[in-house]
Amino acid sequence: MTFGSAYQPSECHIVNHMSNSTDLKLTLQPLVQDGTLTASQLDAVVGRLVATEGTQGGRTLKGLISEAIMYLGGAVIFGSGALLIQQTWNDLGRWGRPGVLVAAAVVLWVAGIIIHSRKHDDEGRRLTSTLLSGASGLVGFAAMFVTRELWIPLNADGYEDWAKVPLWVDPAQVLIALGLVFVVAIFAYRLASSALALAVLGGSALAIAMSSAQLINVLIGPDVPRNQFFEAPLPWLTVAFAGAGSAVWLWLWSKNVFQQKVIAHLLGLLGMFIAINSMRESYSEDSVSTWLVLAGLVGLGFYVRSHLWPYLVFGLGSILMGGIQRSEEHTSELQ
Repeated sequence: MTFGSAYQPSECHIVNHMSNSTDLKLTLQPLVQDGTLTASQLDAVVGRLVATEGTQGGRTLKGLISEAIMYLGGAVIFGSGALLIQQTWNDLGRWGRPGVLVAAAVVLWVAGIIIHSRKHDDEGRRLTSTLLSGASGLVGFAAMFVTRELWIPLNADGYEDWAKVPLWVDPAQVLIALGLVFVVAIFAYRLASSALALAVLGGSALAIAMSSAQLINVLIGPDVPRNQFFEAPLPWLTVAFAGAGSAVWLWLWSKNVFQQKVIAHLLGLLGMFIAINSMRESYSEDSVSTWLVLAGLVGLGFYVRSHLWPYLVFGLGSILMGGIQRSEEHTSELQ
């Protein structure tokens, strides 16, 4: 079951979600296996769909101009609202600020739902996804303000007294805010799947994993002043959480759960890269650079086998970053 848009696309709209003839063949291959189509018929069908993609699924100049005007108008309205709120921000009060953010998120969400119900094409899908993704971000910011009001006391002068704030508040704030972003992003991606919505979903999921590891480390670690260096007692938790989360994401990608396959693949590999790079908290810089190079070689091996270019990006990026870190280590040693 694909985790994506709730739109009911036409035949040519389906083709627009396929990256090339290989994807189409893989999608239609079960029809050959159950005898509905022969191999030659499959090739004919794929050739026909690919040939008509540019003519039937193409976007007109009028449609492009109309979509650009909608985005421009939305940007002007959003900018004007943001400027007005900025001028009155200090007068809104402690609870008025998150209230304004929640209200703005509701407006974006309602606008996205209205467009989703009335405009069943690619333009409507992208605009709906943009509005709902913006709503998820505003919900996260509102949650940050609410937790600040609840957990951060004020001193006699009316300023936040961070000296009395426990260390667990920082990661807990981030975890709650990102959790809400993640939940809203799931609904946004279900209603109108897009690369933006998927990026918000994947980014918040990875950040949740890393914030969870940080929160656990703070809870079991020593109680030290905020202005002193805090060394996590279990630094490998970040590596484990980020690595496990990325592995689950890549497994979902391999099961074709996401419609934007390339973006999903890149997000999963990016999470793996961040997990490996986080090993510097547990191991020496020398070990991290070695692991990055080894991971890069594995990525290149997968690319040679599958010809999927995200593996190439991951492989070359990891090797390059590992080489740079290794060079910096030797430079510092010589000095």
